[in-house]
Order: sequence, then structure tokens, then C-alpha cells
Amino acid sequence: MTPPSDTQRTQPPLRRLKMFDAVVRCGTISRAAAEIGLAQPSVTLGLSKLEADVGESLLARGPGGSSPTPAG
Repeated sequence: MTPPSDTQRTQPPLRRLKMFDAVVRCGTISRAAAEIGLAQPSVTLGLSKLEADVGESLLARGPGGSSPTPAG
């Protein structure tokens, strides 16, 4: 099986989009993880995969929390 080309890219899984939405609303990955009932490492991994799918950084992460980048 060959990976999809840029023109054949599929949509990111809905679960990852929900993770991203929760982080934007809650402001931190740990609060978002608690809200959606997942472990913080699972949310972090899901967001990393979402950013890889999109090809851009979607969140600016810092000690005060996370906020969406212009691409986010």
C-alpha cells in the first residue's frame, strides 16, 4: 500500500480534531485531557499526529498553556 499523495490526503480523524478543540477551549492539554476523559500523554500524541497530518504546528505550547497558532 502506498501513502496518499498531497492531492489524495484524507481528512484527519475526528477524535484528533476533538482533542484540538478541547485544548483550544480549555487552554491546557491536561485540562482538555480531563474534560474528554483521556490521559494527557494520549492527547499530546494525538495532537502531534494531527499536526503531522496537517503539516503545520497548530498550537503554541508554553508554561502558561496552549493557544492556537495562525494555522490552528
